[in-house]
Amino acid sequence: MSRKKKQKRDEETLAFEAEQEEIIYVSKSEMKRDMLALQALGEAIVGLSEGQLATIPLEDETLADAIHTARRIKHREGLRRQMQYLSLIHI
Repeated sequence: MSRKKKQKRDEETLAFEAEQEEIIYVSKSEMKRDMLALQALGEAIVGLSEGQLATIPLEDETLADAIHTARRIKHREGLRRQMQYLSLIHI
């Protein structure tokens, strides 16, 4: 094997190993706890009065629309799904 090929291969190996070191393992349970916490935060935000909600700066139009939609939903299952959607778009 020539020197250039070996050097290039070594550089690629080092880059791959550095990339592997940056990966942080997150357990499924931890991800579920995080999603439930975000969902609880969403429920708290949706439960705020109109005046209290107006004091929160909502620059993300998608988030603002999702919150206003959740406030209009009366059906229990639909509201549950909307809360899950709020946690997915990262309140």
